Amino acid sequence: MRVAIYVRVSTDEQASSAEAQESGALAWAAAQGHDVVATYRDIGHSGAEWVRRRGILDLQLDAGRSPRPWDVLVVRDLDRLGRDQARLPLLLATLADHDVRVVEWSTGRPVELDVVGRMVAGVRAAMAELERESIAHRTRTALRQRAERGLCVGGAAYGYAHRRDADGVRDVIVEGEAAVVREVYDRAARGESVRAIARDLNARGIPSPRAGRRGTGTWAPSALWEIVRNPRYRGRIVWGEVGARYKGGSRVTVDRTDTVERDDPSLAIVDAATWTRAQSEADPVRVAQGRAIRRGPTPRHLLIGLAVCDHCGGPLGSARQLAGGVSVPAYCCLWHRDRGDAVCPAAYCRVAARLDAVVIDWLVTDVLDADLIAGAIGEARRLMLDTTPDPRAEALRAEEREHALAVSRLGLAIETGAGEVGELAARYAARSKALADVRARIAREAPGASVVPIDLEAQLRAVAEDVRAELIADPAGARDVLSVVLAGRVRVSQPVKRGPVWLTAEAIPGALLASREQSPGHTGYVGDPNGI
Repeated sequence: MRVAIYVRVSTDEQASSAEAQESGALAWAAAQGHDVVATYRDIGHSGAEWVRRRGILDLQLDAGRSPRPWDVLVVRDLDRLGRDQARLPLLLATLADHDVRVVEWSTGRPVELDVVGRMVAGVRAAMAELERESIAHRTRTALRQRAERGLCVGGAAYGYAHRRDADGVRDVIVEGEAAVVREVYDRAARGESVRAIARDLNARGIPSPRAGRRGTGTWAPSALWEIVRNPRYRGRIVWGEVGARYKGGSRVTVDRTDTVERDDPSLAIVDAATWTRAQSEADPVRVAQGRAIRRGPTPRHLLIGLAVCDHCGGPLGSARQLAGGVSVPAYCCLWHRDRGDAVCPAAYCRVAARLDAVVIDWLVTDVLDADLIAGAIGEARRLMLDTTPDPRAEALRAEEREHALAVSRLGLAIETGAGEVGELAARYAARSKALADVRARIAREAPGASVVPIDLEAQLRAVAEDVRAELIADPAGARDVLSVVLAGRVRVSQPVKRGPVWLTAEAIPGALLASREQSPGHTGYVGDPNGI
């Protein structure tokens, strides 16, 4: 029997826990004489996270494939799949619809996926949610008490180091870093932009703040801006302004009101007057020079956040370029622009509209081309549909499609919180039962017909046609499509200095059509001899 393993560890669990989960599942499969053919991993994700867990998304996608690449899903225990009293039962219902068996290797017992089993799973998930919220409350209370006593809460900011005293850990000034902080404040107070300061610090080889695995070893304007805005450098300590909660199946940042504020002159690196002049967005010198720094809106251009520079790995950023004597939006390497030649020598700058048009054309003509869609439909029909027309089967399939569509919509409504959860869950359960009944009738009354979980042909055609129309009519909306089908990031390179730039990207159309088997992936290379 073919086995798939699912492994999840949250950020506060030991890294070795993932290895223990996987080795335990492998040992169970070997003892049962089963073959492990797939492993899904979500490392560093809470059980309350459902949007950013790629492993669980891939698992659900494969569970719905026909034929499915595995027979049994093995987990250490049920809470590895999730800890959400609404979403875990929905996941189990989906697995049950696809006739997936789930086994907890820690006990060797199968997980019951019927209504009672899902209800029990919901209770277990609710208890886990309650415990998680209790831990978060106790943790924040303890941290608040430490902040009120003047002790360190969190990591050390640039310019400071931790010192362990008898009553706890406190911050002390590190003079070498403090000198850099004073320079940054003095230059910002004179109206110099944080971008110019970052480029100069990088060119001089001044060590940047330590950021562990997230660090690049160079100064970023955003890091300097956070230094300039931080009241700690004038001796004002503020704790607890920002918190987090889980909403819509994902962790989001929220503003808090139960903050702790206190003055500590021993931690002041710059005086209050210099701090005010440096951080104020309304500083007359900065405004006069057009250097006022403001938070930008949601990305307006297609490739922002979805493309990287192939030379340094930094993100693609926005700039301005003259085109026909008019200043228009353009793309450039953000690290070259903000951190200087010492970090990235790639000095390309290209009109955003031209690169966007190339990517959209690639999506429409290559990724979602007619041959691909036709091939997917033909393969689906060959594998899943009965070649002999049967009026009884057609009527049952029509009824099945109606129930399946209702189940899908109700599941989405529960997922997004669009209505009373209790009422939606009851309707979902009723529709799921009706769907199971009609599928049983299909298997019983039309034995020659395959049970089709959805109207695949209609789905493929509708999705492909809708997406192509949206891309053509609304290029700005292409971000949503590109973010779904893109495997990795669009990579921008300039092999020859002052020559044309090349875009390299790989897409998985099946991520959009919910069937990776039908679309192995398409790689596109774009090079314009006229210099895109």
